[in-house]
Amino acid sequence: MKKINFFALLSFVILANPAYSQGYLKLGGGYSLSVSNDNFSTPITIVERTSPTSNTIISKENIYGTIGSGGNLRIAGGYTFTKNFGLELDIYYLFGQKKYVTESTNITSNVNEISFAYTRQLRATPSFFVRASDGLIRPYAGFGAVLPLMGFTYVELDRTDPVANNNTYLVRKVSGNFTVGFESYMGANISWPNENFNIFAELRYTGLRIKSKHAETIQYDFTDLNTDEVTDNVGSLTVFEREINFVDRLTSESNAFEGVGGINTTSVDRDKPMDKLTSTNNFNALGINIGVRMNMVKKIKKEEILDNMQVF
Repeated sequence: MKKINFFALLSFVILANPAYSQGYLKLGGGYSLSVSNDNFSTPITIVERTSPTSNTIISKENIYGTIGSGGNLRIAGGYTFTKNFGLELDIYYLFGQKKYVTESTNITSNVNEISFAYTRQLRATPSFFVRASDGLIRPYAGFGAVLPLMGFTYVELDRTDPVANNNTYLVRKVSGNFTVGFESYMGANISWPNENFNIFAELRYTGLRIKSKHAETIQYDFTDLNTDEVTDNVGSLTVFEREINFVDRLTSESNAFEGVGGINTTSVDRDKPMDKLTSTNNFNALGINIGVRMNMVKKIKKEEILDNMQVF
């Protein structure tokens, strides 16, 4: 009875899989460029310094971009359940490119600030793909979800005060809420040097936006430019100064300071993180990946299975 059930199941697999089933492993990497750019929150302020203590604004301009560009290393496993269709799970680590985010000069204090941002993320992409029939060059295309499994975005702020002749360098580590994005891709396998060891190249688009959840200052260096003495001030910060909880709404009960016309909280708890309105970060990117594909299972053709089946 068990054998009859087994061969009934096998017959179903043959009908659903008229060509063959095959598992494979892919190893590769690539580089992505920013696409679908947003403007960052603070524009560049270009000034002309008229004296050591004053300056004149020449212009202001927005900075556009995303923080999803950069290099990646990836490993993927897949399974073709028919000749032209299959499923794949791609796992990759993104080494985000450092992006120029803001620059401004305070025309009152003459303090200049510049900031950069970059990300480090481990992602998984389960996807469905369709591919052409056998050949030396075998095009394919697919789409699926992108799941950021872990990682952080880092923001570097460099502030220089030419009057006091000092510099502050600050690094914040920002975590985000769990978000599901999407990826689509198209590429080709090249059956070289043989059928079971291929080279692949693909173009992949990532659409992903992540809402900020928490931030923490992990480096806070103060440099006296007169003596070049550097002081690490992270340990001197209160929790309120060091950490930020991002929220969708601020009220009079929030642990936050706001400017004129906003929420003015006079009794903050400095043993708790600051509350601040959240923002959504753009990680959209378009990249090219190359690597090798190794077929792990020999093709199982329908005729071969039928020839070896026994009738009970």
